[in-house]
Amino acid sequence: MNENLIKLGNIIKNAREKEGYTHRELAKIADIKSPGEISQIENGNRKNPSAIAIKKLAKALKLDYFKLFSLIDYIDSNDIKPKDQLINSKIPGNAKRIKTVKIPMYGTASAGPGYYNLSVEVEDFLIPEEDYRPGRFAVKVEGESMTGPGKSIPCGSIALVDPNMCTDVEELINKVCVFTYNDETYIKQLIIDKQNLVHLVSFNPEISDIIVLNHKDLKCEGRVIKTYFEQKW
Repeated sequence: MNENLIKLGNIIKNAREKEGYTHRELAKIADIKSPGEISQIENGNRKNPSAIAIKKLAKALKLDYFKLFSLIDYIDSNDIKPKDQLINSKIPGNAKRIKTVKIPMYGTASAGPGYYNLSVEVEDFLIPEEDYRPGRFAVKVEGESMTGPGKSIPCGSIALVDPNMCTDVEELINKVCVFTYNDETYIKQLIIDKQNLVHLVSFNPEISDIIVLNHKDLKCEGRVIKTYFEQKW
């Protein structure tokens, strides 16, 4: 078992017990769906703990999430900057070396409506250092829900998502985000029609809009900043 994961778990457990919260109470306060996820993190059994969950727990327990991130290698503990890595260690000697950062990647989407499970980390993903901000995560795009004429997020893309860019609803209009609605999570574009109805729209014209009837059940998990797509030649 990873010693740093055990240290992370002990910090969170001690802070929770100090505040007098049960796992269920803390899950509600931190807006984490499963109390069991907190228990797994505390016991060091979560191999790749969710960056989003850690940040939520840190906020609820008044902890410094930068220090928690650095403890499990999400950022460099020496100067609280992203850890330098190479995108490809086998690059030619005259090629430019690109500094990268490891972030968690979630998935996966099914075909059709494009459903996601943000509680399952597929693997770590490396992004260019210049794209890094604390809390950002990646989502693996599978299926054709966001593939359409003119604008498209192709199947096989990796979407970079920023959860800190969801505070102003007005700024989300026409933006592509990761939304949770009625306990299901999607990558969709938010549109407001002339009747002020909120639609979650796919780029694929064959997939019907999701019409949001209860705004309280709609949650923005993060705005899609950019996508990465591997071209093979």
